[in-house]
Formats: sequence, C-alpha cells, structure tokens
Amino acid sequence: EAEARVVVLNLPSSFVVPQNLGNENLDAPLRQVVQRYPDRLVLATRSSESFGRAEINIYNHFLPFSSLRLEYLVPPEHVQGVVQYRVDGAGILRQAQLRGLYLRRDSQKEQMFASVEALAFAKYDPERAGRWFRQRGLQPVQFNPLGSQHSIPIIPIEQICPPVISQTGSGSPTLSPGQACRGQEGIPPLDPKVADQLRDRIVLVGFVGGYPETFPVRTADGSQIAAVELQAQILSSLLTGDVYHSLPSGLAGGVVLLLGAGTGLLLVLYRPSLRLNHWDWKQQRFLLRPLVGLAVYEGWAVAQFLLWRWVWPLVLPALASGLTGVSLLLTLVIVENQERLLAQQQELERLRRAEQEAAIDQARKLLY
Repeated sequence: EAEARVVVLNLPSSFVVPQNLGNENLDAPLRQVVQRYPDRLVLATRSSESFGRAEINIYNHFLPFSSLRLEYLVPPEHVQGVVQYRVDGAGILRQAQLRGLYLRRDSQKEQMFASVEALAFAKYDPERAGRWFRQRGLQPVQFNPLGSQHSIPIIPIEQICPPVISQTGSGSPTLSPGQACRGQEGIPPLDPKVADQLRDRIVLVGFVGGYPETFPVRTADGSQIAAVELQAQILSSLLTGDVYHSLPSGLAGGVVLLLGAGTGLLLVLYRPSLRLNHWDWKQQRFLLRPLVGLAVYEGWAVAQFLLWRWVWPLVLPALASGLTGVSLLLTLVIVENQERLLAQQQELERLRRAEQEAAIDQARKLLY
C-alpha cells in the first residue's frame, strides 16, 4: 500500500521454527507475501559459527515450494540475506561482508548467500548495484559509520500496524496481539503521512531501544547501535558510494618497503662523521631530509583519507598524531591563558591591598 521499494524483515528468533496456533498456520501470511513480492522482500538471517564454519537456518516454512516439481518457487538465496556478524579482536565491526559461504542447517551443504545490505541494494536498484559490484567486486567494504549523532528516521510499528484493543466483560480494555492490524472491517488504511515516508524507500523492520532482540553492535566510531540501524548505515554507504578504499596488500607492502628503504638509504648516503664534542647543524641537516619526506607523504595520505576515502599505509597513525598534536597545542594555549588570567588576578589583588594600606595610612595621618 505504501509502495516501498524494498522491505527488510528482521524477524524474532522464535520465527526460525514454524509457528502454529491450534489449527491455524501463522506462517501462511508471510509465505504468501514472499511468493507475491520476491523481488521486494529480504528476510534477515542471523548466522552462528560451529567448528570454524558459519551456519544459517533456512526459512523453509516461509518459502513457497512446488510439491509437483519438488523445487522452491522462490529460492532461499533470493530472499534471505545474512546479518553482519564478523567483528575484530576489540569487538568492533569495521568491515561489512557483502557475501559469504554458509553451511545450511537443513541440508548440511555449503551455499553462497549475500548479506542483507547487498541483497537489498541489488533489489532496490539492480542497474546501479550491478555496476557497483562490477567495479568494486564483492569483497568486504569499510563503510562510513554515521555515529549516534546522525539519527535514522524511525517509525513506530503502531503507526503502521495499530493493535486492536477490545473490551472484556468487566469493561477493561485488553490488547489482542493476534488481531493486530485487523479490525472488524479488515486492515485499516495507512496514514497518508506515514505512506509518504515509506514510498520508494528501503524499509527496515527490526528492534531498537530496550528490546531484547536489538543485537547491538559496536562500530568504528565507538557508538553501539542496534543491528537494524547498522543495516541502515551500511546501506547508506552502498547507495552513496561513501566507503573507505584499502590499497591492495601488495601495493601497501610496496609503499611501506619504499618508505623504509628510502629513509635508510638517505641515512646511509648523507651520514657525515659524527663528533661527540661538536654538533654542526649543517653537517646534521641530513636528518631533516627523511623527516620532511615522511611528513609530505603523511600529509598527502591524510588528504587522500579525508577527501577521497583512500586508506594508505601509515595514514591512521599520522592522523592520530596530528590530532594529538592539535589537542596538545590547544591544551597548552588554554593552560597559558589560565596562568595569565591568574597572574592578572593576583596583580589586581596586590594593587587593591596596596590601595587599602595607603588609605589606612592616610587616615592615620589625619587622625594623629
């Protein structure tokens, strides 16, 4: 109804198994949605590791299946996307995996599955996604974490799917979760203002706030966000192309080797005889040459990192050193200003006391 381009469902953990209520099959509505909108729906699937291999569950109870042809009408890899899970030793998720080889728990066979973000991107704009993947491949990407300051629009589910509140015999209202979104006249129409916010967008349905299934993740900027918010940030980086580019390992190793070899060669070729009792600045100016060259490279690498998102070797230590230097300089300036203000206050206090003593002396002379 809202004409959303793609909908990503982060289902509760209990939905891994079929859901039945008496003789009612609770999985049938979602299975019908999957069959009707296979190119606009993504089912987020969490993975786990067992004996060093990543495993995922297959939502067979949500996937339409042909008993006559004994095959999926909608294959699982077409609608199931894997949730990001790989963090580093510090527990920080720095890179987004776009695809991976996972062991299916139903067949115990390995199969390639795309991530939630890559699958949603491909369904949202197939042409742009195909061009993006052809140019950059499906290797892990270093996305740009937006941080907690950049709020992602959140629409409470009650605005889209209001629960039905019925009156009991005692007159007290009760919530009927099994009848949510469905009153006596069927599903109520969607608020036009809400529909405008969803139209032509990628809609992520998941848990935020204090819910137990938010599955919080810590990103590179230090913020801890829910899994559905992480999906939004990675999708934002994919759609805008705002990702960090790492140099190939061979090129990065070559740059480090050239820097080390060049610095060592300069020290060997321009090293004059040192005297313990004499320090001639002109003779020791060779020390400035590798330092100036290294500073030029680091400045250029920092510019590449900030302007074009290229991560060159030594750029992060250089950026950290530069920020540390700036903060140290600002701290020294603040301390110096505080000391100057303190000295001025002490001088004013000394002048005030001298003025008081002079007034007391003058009064004594007048009295005596």
